[in-house]
Amino acid sequence: MKHYIRKLLLKIGHPMSKKPQLSPHRAREVKYSSKDSQMTPEEDTSPKLDEKGIKRVQMIVGALLFIGRAVNNKLLVALSAIGTQQSKATENTNEALNQLLDYCATYPDDGIIYRASDMILAAHSDAGFNNETKGRSRAGAHIFLSEDDPMPRWNGLVLTIAAIIKYVMSSAAEAETAALYLTAKEMVPLRNALDAMGWKQPPSPIQCDNSTAVGVTNVTLVPRK
Repeated sequence: MKHYIRKLLLKIGHPMSKKPQLSPHRAREVKYSSKDSQMTPEEDTSPKLDEKGIKRVQMIVGALLFIGRAVNNKLLVALSAIGTQQSKATENTNEALNQLLDYCATYPDDGIIYRASDMILAAHSDAGFNNETKGRSRAGAHIFLSEDDPMPRWNGLVLTIAAIIKYVMSSAAEAETAALYLTAKEMVPLRNALDAMGWKQPPSPIQCDNSTAVGVTNVTLVPRK
């Protein structure tokens, strides 16, 4: 994948940023006061791009999605958000895409480090509640191979999930539970493949930072509704 980003930037004629871009997407404003609600992002009302501009967005998203899935998973959150807008791309979509390209130009040769392990499939699962337009939430997961431990050591990715949950979640715990489901669903064919290759799998550990979602999943907490 060496020089992939440099060749892409040259192909699309993207100018180099005058200063390093340290984030692939614009962070949402954090409101620390209990009086201020963390509202869902507002709908994009900026002018729509012409057909040529939309085609450019779609081409760049496709090119970056390839390297995002293969090497640089830090691009996937921004790409999934831009990808939902690409058929009706706007000036704001183009601005977000340019920030992502500036980030890629700042870190053109990212990579993944793998280490030897016992080939036991494990995952970290997480979710962001109500942080996308239309009241939607985001699911994320890092699926990797590690040791047969309750808290497996981190390793290079087998698969990264960065997806907007299709349905509106009613709470952070519900969003975390949905992320756990999406993670487990993706792990099933990976477990089957490892079994077929001779790497027999014990129960696959999934780490989650929401105690309610963990309690509901492990049936140690019974919901009233």
